[in-house]
Amino acid sequence: MCNILQQPSPAAIGESPDAHSDKSDPKQPADTRRHWSDTIWYELPLNNTVMSRMARLDRALQAMGTLQQMLMRDHRGVSDVEMDPETYFHDALTQSEVQGMHLAFDIIWEAAYDDIADLRDNKQDCWARGGRA
Repeated sequence: MCNILQQPSPAAIGESPDAHSDKSDPKQPADTRRHWSDTIWYELPLNNTVMSRMARLDRALQAMGTLQQMLMRDHRGVSDVEMDPETYFHDALTQSEVQGMHLAFDIIWEAAYDDIADLRDNKQDCWARGGRA
């Protein structure tokens, strides 16, 4: 004979499901966070395909710029310490961190390249109606 354990029902209407429940909590709002640059793209009268690709390109360029700034700041700090170790202190990035940043840069670049290639080649007729919605 098989015993099936029943999950206790909520004591009151509107109570959140138990932590171990596979049911979502209906009181939790959907994730509506949006990057500030996405908001700009979504306000333009572009069709959804062009709009989403342009927003991804914008984020990719911002991310690549930030990674480059961090890598340059680390390189300058290491150079300063090498020139005058008595004056400068720099908590340098590890080789693993630098390598990870280069890999992240490469992955972001490839994704951006794919998006711009799709726009340039008009994949799936994304520029239909002049890119307008």
